[in-house]
Amino acid sequence: LNTVLIVVEAMMITNLQVKPYFARLEFAFTMVYVLELCLKFKEQGYERFFSYRWNIFDLVITVLGFADAVVTATGHAGAHASVARMFRILRLMRLVRVMR
Repeated sequence: LNTVLIVVEAMMITNLQVKPYFARLEFAFTMVYVLELCLKFKEQGYERFFSYRWNIFDLVITVLGFADAVVTATGHAGAHASVARMFRILRLMRLVRVMR
């Protein structure tokens, strides 16, 4: 679903009326990723969690996503648009990893 959202958002990026809705959906997906990461960390423990490179990759993506959500919520997203784009690309890479 998140990938579909990213594609639709890219197609409608010039429509300023829908941008706030996409920001809310992005925030919701980010919170799901934070929850997933917390559950995984709780299940695996510190040592096992950090022994898997993909967990570290997921952690970096989730932290970047959370930072992007905070920047967007505070109204400073314009200055950090390239960071947000990079985050979305990394989330697509995460999807590829999950599909493997």
